[in-house]
Amino acid sequence: MQLNTRLPNPAAIVRTMFSRAWVCMACAIVFACSGLAAQAKGLAPPARHTVVSEGHPLALWSRVPTKPQRAILLLHGRTWSALPNYDLQVPQSDRSILVALSKLGYATYALDMRGYGSTPRNLNGWNTPNEAAEDVATTLKWI
Repeated sequence: MQLNTRLPNPAAIVRTMFSRAWVCMACAIVFACSGLAAQAKGLAPPARHTVVSEGHPLALWSRVPTKPQRAILLLHGRTWSALPNYDLQVPQSDRSILVALSKLGYATYALDMRGYGSTPRNLNGWNTPNEAAEDVATTLKWI
């Protein structure tokens, strides 16, 4: 078996990088405009609150009906922050879990964990399981 020892063409690599950058930029513009379209439909953005856990500010988003029955706290995983997960705004489509649960009468909250969305990272850059558990407990007390 013969191995291919040719180096890739640097110009081709640069062209590929720029074409991917343009695709990413186009996706970002579409994503940004989708939020504007949702606001134009009359849907206000979720309320933003700041909860302080062990001296660290946490962004908490909410949609609360006039007379809530109960409260729900939504937690994201290690990929996306709270808003893309739970309050996704898509033109001509209802994709927001925060809105859906609020319409059912629940005070619905979504927490940006440390280092995600509008919550800054720790000084060490990592969110430990113990810190995450403490942040959730503090947020539940706040709610």
